[in-house]
Amino acid sequence: MKKDEALKRYYETLRLLRRSKSTVSTYLSWMRQYIDFLSSCRLEDTREERIGNFLSRTVIKGNVSATTQKQALCAITGFYKLVLKEPVGELTFTRSSRPKFLPAVLSREEVWRVLDNLDGVGWLWAAFMYG
Repeated sequence: MKKDEALKRYYETLRLLRRSKSTVSTYLSWMRQYIDFLSSCRLEDTREERIGNFLSRTVIKGNVSATTQKQALCAITGFYKLVLKEPVGELTFTRSSRPKFLPAVLSREEVWRVLDNLDGVGWLWAAFMYG
């Protein structure tokens, strides 16, 4: 199946499933990238290896978030399941990880120390904010 025909069939399938236009557009964009990536793959690679390599590349070269990587995964596996009617086996790939950071929240004692240094309208506004 040629690239244009595959994308057309995927578009029609997604629209029949009543997916939103933005979802269809995003999934087709990921499929274009994946199909272009396939030209650089070795012939002896399995389908699962190709998908895994593509998803790993999105993290390593594209520096995408975990949700973006999952979106690409759903687009590609959806194509195999809905259009080609072929199951996708076990996938192994580098998963995106977000840096963990904690929100800056003051403890009660810290809030009281701030309020103790304020007076008048400033105290009132600060008390409202930390209410």
